[in-house]
Amino acid sequence: MTTISHTTKSLGKDWLIQRMSTLGFPQTLCVSALEEAGGDETGALKILLQRLIEDEDHTETASNPDIAQDELEAMRISRMRTTI
Repeated sequence: MTTISHTTKSLGKDWLIQRMSTLGFPQTLCVSALEEAGGDETGALKILLQRLIEDEDHTETASNPDIAQDELEAMRISRMRTTI
Protein backbone atom coordinates (compact mmCIF):
# COMPACT_ATOMS: atom_id res chain seq x y z
CA MET A 1 0.00 0.00 0.00
CA THR A 2 1.38 3.40 -1.01
CA THR A 3 0.77 6.36 1.24
CA ILE A 4 1.07 9.92 -0.01
CA SER A 5 1.91 12.41 2.66
CA HIS A 6 1.37 16.11 2.23
CA THR A 7 2.04 18.92 4.62
CA THR A 8 0.10 22.14 4.66
CA LYS A 9 3.05 23.79 2.94
CA SER A 10 3.28 21.20 0.15
CA LEU A 11 -0.49 21.31 -0.42
CA GLY A 12 -0.33 25.10 -0.64
CA LYS A 13 2.53 24.93 -3.14
CA ASP A 14 0.68 22.30 -5.22
CA TRP A 15 -2.43 24.47 -5.19
CA LEU A 16 -0.48 27.55 -6.33
CA ILE A 17 1.16 25.59 -9.16
CA GLN A 18 -2.21 24.22 -10.25
CA ARG A 19 -3.73 27.70 -10.13
CA MET A 20 -0.91 29.23 -12.21
CA SER A 21 -1.04 26.38 -14.73
CA THR A 22 -4.74 27.07 -15.35
CA LEU A 23 -3.57 30.35 -16.89
CA GLY A 24 -1.83 28.33 -19.59
CA PHE A 25 1.69 28.04 -18.23
CA PRO A 26 3.30 24.57 -18.13
CA GLN A 27 3.56 23.18 -14.60
CA THR A 28 7.32 22.80 -14.85
CA LEU A 29 7.70 26.54 -15.56
CA CYS A 30 5.29 27.34 -12.73
CA VAL A 31 7.39 25.29 -10.31
CA SER A 32 10.64 26.99 -11.30
CA ALA A 33 9.09 30.49 -11.24
CA LEU A 34 7.54 29.84 -7.82
CA GLU A 35 10.87 28.65 -6.46
CA GLU A 36 12.65 31.65 -8.00
CA ALA A 37 10.09 33.98 -6.38
CA GLY A 38 10.55 32.36 -2.98
CA GLY A 39 7.02 30.95 -2.91
CA ASP A 40 5.34 34.27 -3.73
CA GLU A 41 2.55 33.71 -6.26
CA THR A 42 2.49 37.30 -7.51
CA GLY A 43 6.25 37.31 -7.97
CA ALA A 44 6.09 33.98 -9.80
CA LEU A 45 3.41 35.28 -12.16
CA LYS A 46 5.51 38.38 -12.86
CA ILE A 47 8.44 36.11 -13.74
CA LEU A 48 6.30 33.96 -16.04
CA LEU A 49 4.79 36.98 -17.78
CA GLN A 50 8.19 38.61 -18.20
CA ARG A 51 9.50 35.43 -19.82
CA LEU A 52 6.47 35.37 -22.10
CA ILE A 53 6.99 38.99 -23.13
CA GLU A 54 10.69 38.42 -23.76
CA ASP A 55 9.90 35.39 -25.93
CA GLU A 56 7.32 37.38 -27.93
CA ASP A 57 9.73 40.28 -28.38
CA HIS A 58 12.46 37.93 -29.56
CA THR A 59 10.12 36.12 -31.95
CA GLU A 60 8.74 39.31 -33.51
CA THR A 61 12.09 40.97 -34.02
CA ALA A 62 13.78 37.78 -35.18
CA SER A 63 11.12 37.10 -37.79
CA ASN A 64 11.13 40.67 -39.13
CA PRO A 65 14.10 42.79 -38.06
CA ASP A 66 12.98 45.70 -40.28
CA ILE A 67 10.02 46.56 -38.04
CA ALA A 68 10.59 49.65 -35.89
CA GLN A 69 10.02 49.53 -32.12
CA ASP A 70 6.99 51.87 -32.30
CA GLU A 71 5.41 49.59 -34.89
CA LEU A 72 6.00 46.59 -32.63
CA GLU A 73 4.33 48.43 -29.76
CA ALA A 74 1.34 49.28 -31.96
CA MET A 75 1.10 45.61 -32.96
CA ARG A 76 1.11 44.53 -29.30
CA ILE A 77 -1.59 47.04 -28.39
CA SER A 78 -3.70 45.96 -31.33
CA ARG A 79 -3.28 42.30 -30.37
CA MET A 80 -4.24 43.06 -26.78
CA ARG A 81 -7.40 44.86 -27.85
CA THR A 82 -8.53 41.96 -30.01
CA THR A 83 -8.10 39.46 -27.17
CA ILE A 84 -10.04 41.50 -24.60
